[in-house]
Amino acid sequence: MISTSVMTSASAAAIWQLWTDVENSPVWDTDVAWSRLEGPFIIGSQGAFKLKNGPELSFVLEEVAYQQHYSNTVKLRGLALNFSHRIEPVSTKEIRVTHGATIKGPLGVILARILKGKLQKALSESLQRMVVLAERNQS
Repeated sequence: MISTSVMTSASAAAIWQLWTDVENSPVWDTDVAWSRLEGPFIIGSQGAFKLKNGPELSFVLEEVAYQQHYSNTVKLRGLALNFSHRIEPVSTKEIRVTHGATIKGPLGVILARILKGKLQKALSESLQRMVVLAERNQS
């Protein structure tokens, strides 16, 4: 499991709004060229995204709990990447936002070493940009 967390004064609603606005996620997730969701932001909905320096990939929303957490899975041949997104209240003025990734499947063991550093960097940078945007939108 790879994960990164940030404390923020942004509200859970502000974070949730950015997460569920899938089409505009490239604003804060700059590794993504475009992203789309087919249907509502609920369990089972499918979507796709294109990495700026990579392929077009499909995903499925696996878990969705309003203003708390969601996860989505990208499946490739011999590999599944599960991305988790979580909001945890810390105090009346702060929340902790966590982005994580789990690599599974037969190729996961082999590719985990290669992907771990890249995923950690991408998750951390996108989370930082998203929190700054949420705080700015809330002001």
